[in-house]
Amino acid sequence: MRPFDLLRRLIRDRRGVSAVEFALIAPLMILMYFGAAELTQAYMAQKRVIHVASVIADLTSQETTLNQGMVDDIFAAGRHILQPFPVAPLSQRLTSIERVNDTTSVLWTRTSGGGGFGATGSIPLPADVLENGETIIVAEVLYTYNSPIGDLLPNGVQFDAIYYLRPRLTNRVTCC
Repeated sequence: MRPFDLLRRLIRDRRGVSAVEFALIAPLMILMYFGAAELTQAYMAQKRVIHVASVIADLTSQETTLNQGMVDDIFAAGRHILQPFPVAPLSQRLTSIERVNDTTSVLWTRTSGGGGFGATGSIPLPADVLENGETIIVAEVLYTYNSPIGDLLPNGVQFDAIYYLRPRLTNRVTCC
């Protein structure tokens, strides 16, 4: 058998083509699968952060007076909503703001889980959300999502949510 005959026979042989194609495509497909799973997890964490903000604002707005135990329970509810994600990077803040004579002032504020929030006096209020003589409850939530696969999102992604609600049973929710 001549060397060129062997080379021709090898070029015509198609038995290993699919294995070679699979070896070339498999790493890309695996990377796409894990990337889609990671994006889904991050999206779920973001949605839970928004839900935490709405629930703690809702629970606060349903009260007339809060004591420290009630505030702790509201923050605990926020931590439970976030599970199964780790709750250590979760920060929550509740603030009651009043507007009198076109000037807004903070009546009280309570924080759980550290911070990262700006100064309480700098809470952003949308235009025309608060009329003179009214109060509003502002719930702020910050969460740093860290990827289980650290190479995809090495520094984490910070999600935040702000929720505004008026008190339901009274003009002003008082707090300890």
